[in-house]
Amino acid sequence: MAYKGYFPASPVKAAPFGLLSVATVVEHDETDLQWAGFDFDYVAPANGYTAGVWSTCASTPAAVLYNSSSAERFPTGNALGITVDRSCSVLGETPEERFDDIEAALDLITGKALERELWTGDFAKTLTPDGFFLASALAVNAGTAASPVHGLALLEDAVAACSMGEQTTIHMTRGTATALGGDVIAERDGVLETTGGSLVCAGPGYPGTGADGTTKTFIYATGPITVHLSPTSVVEDRAASGFDATDNTLLVRAERFAAFTVTSECLFRVQVDLADL
Repeated sequence: MAYKGYFPASPVKAAPFGLLSVATVVEHDETDLQWAGFDFDYVAPANGYTAGVWSTCASTPAAVLYNSSSAERFPTGNALGITVDRSCSVLGETPEERFDDIEAALDLITGKALERELWTGDFAKTLTPDGFFLASALAVNAGTAASPVHGLALLEDAVAACSMGEQTTIHMTRGTATALGGDVIAERDGVLETTGGSLVCAGPGYPGTGADGTTKTFIYATGPITVHLSPTSVVEDRAASGFDATDNTLLVRAERFAAFTVTSECLFRVQVDLADL
């Protein structure tokens, strides 16, 4: 059969309004972080802070606004690895082109991979003690399942009461964000925000499931989140296991490490019913 040529794949870009749009992203060099494990400090409400309203000459506050005396001073963080494997033809493509293509794929999948892990804790649950993930959040009292608007209101109030006053981050599926609509959340400068000014992450990697993995719909609320990223590493497997002589393909892998740190221990969830709008 005569060669007919082909059209290359259309260019793609990451879906908007994901985790990397609302998190503080810190890109580290090779020596900047111990990816095997590290301790971190809460940004504002570190252990030992107490804030309140005081009467003149009083020995105790008239009202305590914030107390982090029971919070862990230096929580332990753990990094996870994100990889992309591709079987590339060694014909018609230079090593530089292979590397560029797989690095672009890694950049594209990084946000979704981070969102999946942050929501479900697939990796975090293998640690002792468990690492940080959304499905481990404290449930707010909303009955069996609240309407999305009611649930969002409860979460915003819960973080407001728990925190020192920092901006809230809301985590929901893309479908939930669509259901809530522009009267409740809106785009401002490329970021989704609630009417009250909380950042909204509607990531394509968020499955919406609960802690038991069942297909329920949840919304979560946290304080600000920082994502730490290592440099990208790309390798070609030229060993026998990585090269297929039958079709001249070579296994190429791109990988990076990533980790989450959070501003506070405030972490809440609510189950919602999208049919109740």
